[in-house]
Amino acid sequence: MKITKKQLRRIVKEEKGKLVNEIRAGEDVRQQTLNQGEVDRVEAMRSALDKMFFEYRKIKSIPPEWLDDGNKFGTSRYDKLEELLMDAAEEMSDLAHDMKKRGV
Repeated sequence: MKITKKQLRRIVKEEKGKLVNEIRAGEDVRQQTLNQGEVDRVEAMRSALDKMFFEYRKIKSIPPEWLDDGNKFGTSRYDKLEELLMDAAEEMSDLAHDMKKRGV
């Protein structure tokens, strides 16, 4: 069976359309990511922040003034820094997810 150039172009166009629709449907989010290297960097930063958070919580010799909740902010500096590390990791995770979802 012979296929004309016109038929071949139509077949290729149809198959390409199917692939684009699958990607848009989110079946393979990683495949649609144009710059996977940057997504990988964001995920590496999130991982590093997670490690920092858990290492920070292991510190035993925190100065008493860092643990004092009686400051003008209502929370200790230790708690604030712990929260910042935790929130930063979560934000990096959300950023990587959104980058994948949008194919950035």
